[in-house]
Amino acid sequence: MNKEVMILTGAGQIGMAIARRMGYGKKIVVGDHNLKSAEAVCRTLNEAGFDATPIEMDLSSRESILNLIAVARKHGEISTLVNAAGVSPSSTGHEVIFTKTCSPNARQDAPKPRTRLPMLPNYL
Repeated sequence: MNKEVMILTGAGQIGMAIARRMGYGKKIVVGDHNLKSAEAVCRTLNEAGFDATPIEMDLSSRESILNLIAVARKHGEISTLVNAAGVSPSSTGHEVIFTKTCSPNARQDAPKPRTRLPMLPNYL
C-alpha cells in the first residue's frame, strides 16, 4: 500500500525529533552517510509506532541523492523533505566541519535543487 513519504536526511537527534513530530502516518526514509546511525534512528522510530526505513547516502553525491529519492518513491508519494544533516563540533575539528559543510554547497557539480526535489516542481 502506498502512503505519503517523508525523506529525512541526517540521522541525529534533531532530525529524529522532527520526524516524530511530522512523520505520523507516513513512511519515513532516513538517509545518512553512516548507515548504523540511520538504522538506530529507524529502530527508535519503529519502536515508537512509526514506519521508518534506513538508507546509506551522501548529500554531496548526485547519484546518492537520486538513489534516495528512488527508494522513497517505491513506498509512495514524497510529501515531506527534512534536511537535518550536519556535522557535530563535538566529534571533529573546526576545519573539518567547514570543509564538510561548505564543500558540497560550493561544488560546481553539486546537484541542483530540482535534482534534489523533483517532486516539488511548483515551488522551485
